[in-house]
Amino acid sequence: MNYDNILPPTLLLFAQEAPPPSLPPEMDGALAAILAVIFAFLAFFLIAGLVINAVICFLLSKCYRSIPEPYRLMPPIQVWLLMIPCFPLVWNFFVYLKLADSFKSYFNAVGRYDVGDCGKAIGLAYCICVCCTLLPYAGVLSALAALVLMVIFLIRAFQLKAMIAEFPQTFAYPPGQPGKPTGFAGGPPYNPHAGPYQPPNAP
Repeated sequence: MNYDNILPPTLLLFAQEAPPPSLPPEMDGALAAILAVIFAFLAFFLIAGLVINAVICFLLSKCYRSIPEPYRLMPPIQVWLLMIPCFPLVWNFFVYLKLADSFKSYFNAVGRYDVGDCGKAIGLAYCICVCCTLLPYAGVLSALAALVLMVIFLIRAFQLKAMIAEFPQTFAYPPGQPGKPTGFAGGPPYNPHAGPYQPPNAP
């Protein structure tokens, strides 16, 4: 049966296979250029973020290395775990707070009690702000606050690092207990839960 005589010419026209739509050549070139620019910007920000994060890890590990080993609460190499994506949301709390506690441990052992908390409160605020960057609307403000707090923390850490060079690196160790400092001038071992070290009264 020949349907050409039954169907109107208009329906026959729509029944034919239509060619796939295509953009004009000039629009294809413009779209490709836009996508290339977007990917270039994404790659730039990704590489810049990795470089900045690596610099921060290097500075933090340098601060850890400046502290005498018995007083370090974290090996410097573990700082580089911050390079793992998303892991810093948790690991920041360990790196920054333990660095402040390591400085505090050292300076209390050498009889310096005027260093405050060695930036621990600033480090804690920074870690919280980093976590808050995931919140909608507040993420941008939290990121700016985190950037400022990180700079302040690093400045304070390098000030403490410079102060360590003022003290002689000589500590007495109890017999048979290597690696456990007895404190400055042979004082008792530093206990972070026992308060500031009080030197014994002179006879």
